[in-house]
Amino acid sequence: MISVLDTSAPTLSEVSKGRTEEQALYLGSAKANIGHGGASSGVSALIKVRLMIQKIMIVPHCRIKTKTNSKFLTDLGERNVNIALKPTVWERSTDPSRPRRVFVNNFSAAVGNSVLLIEDAPVQKAICALSLVT
Repeated sequence: MISVLDTSAPTLSEVSKGRTEEQALYLGSAKANIGHGGASSGVSALIKVRLMIQKIMIVPHCRIKTKTNSKFLTDLGERNVNIALKPTVWERSTDPSRPRRVFVNNFSAAVGNSVLLIEDAPVQKAICALSLVT
């Protein structure tokens, strides 16, 4: 948690400005929603991300009811870091230079670590074909 936050949302004392409202960072877990996947945990996380992109929705973290782990950092709000506690709309930006990005990180029980960075594909311009029948 600390390494992800220090890389993606450093404390305000370490950067000149923090994340804007449009740059909110959401943390989630496939394990909380579907349990330990063992060898399939990375693929499970990838499927979850694919569905969130398709449905334009960040799904809520189902295990947190009132408060987070006391070992988590306490300055998440200052860093504009969130844990979705309800379904959150995740619209694609109208600015093509600002794609939605997802960082999938899978720590396995066998001490393996897989990392995947996914972002929106470029928007394709519609090609209009017109055929005239005489």
